[in-house]
Amino acid sequence: MKCDETNSTPLSEIERRDCRNKIEWEVKDDLRKSYEHLLDDIHEELLCHPERHFEENIIHAQKRLASVQVKSTMGMESLMKWTIGIAAVSLIMSAIALLLAMLSSHN
Repeated sequence: MKCDETNSTPLSEIERRDCRNKIEWEVKDDLRKSYEHLLDDIHEELLCHPERHFEENIIHAQKRLASVQVKSTMGMESLMKWTIGIAAVSLIMSAIALLLAMLSSHN
């Protein structure tokens, strides 16, 4: 049984682990891709699988869209950390400059 098939039969422990491994691989693969590649994947999921029902194509395209959103969020999180770090360094440098100015004015 494939992970993306809907079936009322519960998966065995081995099938569940195999499914989870496939999912983790797909996520890591998507996060390594460029935004352009993910956009290509979205269009491919929608347009290049006539053997699937339209609803299935939409679901698969939404998975790729979720990857774009996660990748974007992770990029923003990284940018925010850098911004906070730069602001902290700037604050420390300003405090040092103020302290030096105060010391030089007393002499």
